[in-house]
Amino acid sequence: MHVATIGRGRRTMPAVPPCSSVLLDEAALTAWFSAAAAGDRIEYWRGFLAVDANPTGSKLEPDDRRQLGRIAARAYRLAEQGKAHLIQKRHSDADYSYLLVVRPRPRSVRARFANAVVSTAGAITQAIPHSTLEVA
Repeated sequence: MHVATIGRGRRTMPAVPPCSSVLLDEAALTAWFSAAAAGDRIEYWRGFLAVDANPTGSKLEPDDRRQLGRIAARAYRLAEQGKAHLIQKRHSDADYSYLLVVRPRPRSVRARFANAVVSTAGAITQAIPHSTLEVA
């Protein structure tokens, strides 16, 4: 197994060597992504994805080719949803690294709402005279 790792910070995954069977499946990619921090990246394929995922040009076994297609589709969906960036790094002719980089995740809606309520409540209580707030 090829053990070169890619990542920023503490989370890394093994890189996939060119023209190998697929070492990463969609479930593993999803599990890695859910635990990854912003800026973490993974090389989900190395080779020439357009050829390797194509039934007529690929040298991969049919099951591996379909698995590669599912991984590439999952990475593309994450990018479409704004959760990740997709990057290609060229090594030579028909040899590319396909990287998925995790984007910063937005704060939850609940946290943003809570901060807005607290800041608004503080501004309102400061604007009301204290004599109005006192109970007789």
